[in-house]
Amino acid sequence: MKNAWKKVMSNVMLSAKYGAAGARTTTILKEAGYTTEQINKRITNGMDKDVEIDHIFLEKLFFKQNGRCAYLQTIINPMDVFRPNHPLAPSVDRLDNKLGYTKDNVVIATRFANRGKECADDKWFKEKCVPKLRDGLINNKNFSNLEDILNG
Repeated sequence: MKNAWKKVMSNVMLSAKYGAAGARTTTILKEAGYTTEQINKRITNGMDKDVEIDHIFLEKLFFKQNGRCAYLQTIINPMDVFRPNHPLAPSVDRLDNKLGYTKDNVVIATRFANRGKECADDKWFKEKCVPKLRDGLINNKNFSNLEDILNG
């Protein structure tokens, strides 16, 4: 499992330096013929977040969270990080995106939840989206009609 957390940390390092799409963006730019120096200048504008965590911290955090996504409470298999684009792979989420990857600013989530949170206002995501997702995952709640869905 140690190798899984090292892989997650390499993703953290890329995200800290280049943003969420860092690895994909750098690969595309390399294929287009850009040098490493040109890529760094092009991508790091506003990025380059502090990283004060390591793979040992992430493994401890994973156990502290009982192996579950901080938002959806779904079980995370750390080995899923080796499966490209796996939605249930572990992903390190910064609670405050203005800050770096510090011990008091990160949680482990599924890639699915982290990407969803990335596209939404934090308050709406936590108060409206997560409860509906959890309800669907845990209770598989059935609604009698569309009006119940819209009001529930």
